[in-house]
Amino acid sequence: MDQASAAEAYRLNLVAGMGYRKALEFLAKDYAVYDLRLELDEAKEAGDQARMDKISAQIDEITGKWLSEILQMIPDPLTKEAAKRAAWLGNDETHYTRVWTKHDVDDLKRLLGIVANYEGAERPRSGSVFIGHLNSCSVMRRPSRMLPSLSSSHAWMRVASRT
Repeated sequence: MDQASAAEAYRLNLVAGMGYRKALEFLAKDYAVYDLRLELDEAKEAGDQARMDKISAQIDEITGKWLSEILQMIPDPLTKEAAKRAAWLGNDETHYTRVWTKHDVDDLKRLLGIVANYEGAERPRSGSVFIGHLNSCSVMRRPSRMLPSLSSSHAWMRVASRT
């Protein structure tokens, strides 16, 4: 996230977009393995090598999955939808042809803010640093334009008020 923000500060928007897409993947995967990492810490403290190996294998299995599979693990439907849309916009930042031509890096950051705020509230260690970086971005102060089907929804307003 730091590198994406730095790239954006230098007006390297093409690089920044790719960095934010990567940040989404790290955030989602860190969220998905949060509880397992806590269990791994407990196993280390107990010196239980067999349990550590088992948990490490589970972490490796989850972090090796495609981002789309990881996003399906997000329990909140609105946050899951925001994360999927962030992945779509992030993919636009990394691929040759843009699909979502009316949206840009600012929209991607807004969606990342929704995901980070949810994950930070659910599991503070996984989202708190990420939220701090996003809150320092001027576009995160108040979402002004979002993807159409999210902005028209009443439930969207509840999620947006958390950012």
